[in-house]
Amino acid sequence: MAIELKIPEVGESITEVEIGKWHKSEGETARKDEVLVEIETDKATQELPAPATGRLSRVLKKQGETAHVGDVIAIFEEGEAAPAPAGGAPAKEKGKEKEKPAPAAAAEPHVMPAARRLLEEHGLRAQDVQATGPGGRLLKEDVQRHIERAQPEPPPAEQAPPAEPTLSREETPTPAAAAAPAPSAIGERQEEVVPMTPLRRRIAQRLVQAQQAAAMLTTFNE
Repeated sequence: MAIELKIPEVGESITEVEIGKWHKSEGETARKDEVLVEIETDKATQELPAPATGRLSRVLKKQGETAHVGDVIAIFEEGEAAPAPAGGAPAKEKGKEKEKPAPAAAAEPHVMPAARRLLEEHGLRAQDVQATGPGGRLLKEDVQRHIERAQPEPPPAEQAPPAEPTLSREETPTPAAAAAPAPSAIGERQEEVVPMTPLRRRIAQRLVQAQQAAAMLTTFNE
């Protein structure tokens, strides 16, 4: 049975939301209450779970697109039981080895949105990080702690100090030149332009409105 995934009411005075990351692609199966997509608003980020066990058949709203409350963003097909194999008891005995369940993979902990973004930035898996949050949740602090432990320590410098050249009387540096620090070799900062989330966009709008509405006035009392 096809189920329409609609944008629920996420709060008062909120009529428009932005589609976040899809945790499931078209054709992938999902269990009931498993997170399908993240919905970002100007107040918080909300997760939309699967209404039943089945398959995500069609995605109508891609990541980054906007939608209104009540809009259909995907079609979810509720799963059905797998058909039984044809044949009697001999056929079942012959296919016993095939019917053995595969070893279950390590269950992925419930990852918070901030921790998931940090995992994607560093190319890590949630199963490799120890979750310490309530209810087995993986927090941003857990990912940061794992990254700090995984960073290798810098090797000790073994370079011999360069020999100081002998300067003539004319080449002797002045006290001001000797006191000036040597330029440090600092790498250039890398900048990346990313779209703002609805929450940060609303904060920026409020800051601009506050600056424009503030009274630029100075009073002197003599």
